[in-house]
Parts: sequence; C-alpha cells; structure tokens
Amino acid sequence: MPTAEERAYGVDIARGRDWSVDANGVIQTVTGEELLRQAIRHRLTTQPGALVHRPGYGCGLKRFRATLLRPAALAAAKAEVVRSLRAETRIAKVEYAEVTSTTIDGRESMVAQVRATAKALPRTIDEAVQIGA
Repeated sequence: MPTAEERAYGVDIARGRDWSVDANGVIQTVTGEELLRQAIRHRLTTQPGALVHRPGYGCGLKRFRATLLRPAALAAAKAEVVRSLRAETRIAKVEYAEVTSTTIDGRESMVAQVRATAKALPRTIDEAVQIGA
C-alpha cells in the first residue's frame, strides 16, 4: 500500500551520477521531500532540448556562463530558474531563487539556490544546485 508521500509525490529511481543499487542489486528509489529535491536538481541541470520526448523540460542556465559577472546576466539567470521551477507540477510556489557565480578549480561555475513550497503535502524545500565546473 503506498504511503501518503508516495501518493502525493510519486516514486522514482534514486539518481546521482549513476543509479543507486543496494548490496542485493536492487535499484533504490526515492519519494517525498528527497524526490522533490532530486526533481529540482534534475530540472535545473538539464538543458532544454536534451530530452527528446520533453523538449521544453529543463533550465537554460548554461547559456549564461560566459556573462555571469554582469548583474543583468545574473538577474536573467534567476528569472530562468523561476520559470523552470514553475513548470514543475509538484511545486506550489517558488519562494526564493538566486544564482551566484563562483570559481571552482579555476573554472567559472554557477550555484542556484532555491526555496520552494511543495503542493500536495505542503513543505518548504531548500536546495542548492551547482551548474558547471
């Protein structure tokens, strides 16, 4: 019988760089708040057009990498994060979004910090996502 979280958010394969598999070879799954965090990370790190079956899915943050030190570019990147997260059906409201520029190992990178409220079981989710580097 599915739990309230599973009914509200669904269940998906746990993602990192690869699928998570336990000692018995069973693919691990996530639900609830962790699933919503995973969905945020996936949406913000996927370029629009990368998924053939969902060409509008994703967030076009990589196009801002060359101009991140400009305030106008950071504002446009923030608007792109908000636009992308509003398309996520499990999010009721994007309460906060910020994109900052940083250097990691000598390479320019971005960090998107977001706060969103989930729809089904109202919870506030805070997540920081690194893009690039």
